[in-house]
Amino acid sequence: MTPPVCNAHGVYQPHESLTLACDRRGWRGMPTAEIELAFLGTHWIYSVAFQLLQGDSWGRCEPLTDSREGAPYARRAHSREAAIEAACASLRKDLSARAQQPGDARRIVQWLDTLRPVQMELAL
Repeated sequence: MTPPVCNAHGVYQPHESLTLACDRRGWRGMPTAEIELAFLGTHWIYSVAFQLLQGDSWGRCEPLTDSREGAPYARRAHSREAAIEAACASLRKDLSARAQQPGDARRIVQWLDTLRPVQMELAL
């Protein structure tokens, strides 16, 4: 995997984007939720974004940057799987108050459940 490109502001181009498309017909805006991932050689970085289209249209979007470990907004992980798990945990925390209500928050949480591989020893 080639190293990602970083711009002058420290924002990287992702190697991979996991997205939950908006279910509105003809929608051309951002996805309902997105996790971006990049491998920097020694560790993975991730960013999350979401947009709720009900009520107050609340959302969040962050750049894909490499903050030093221990920084308040460090988005580092030792593996791709750990990066996805951490991104999912971040989104779940943000959406926890709205996840039981019908709409986009519930769809995002259901989508997050599909990103986690089933552990066979737990499924038996």
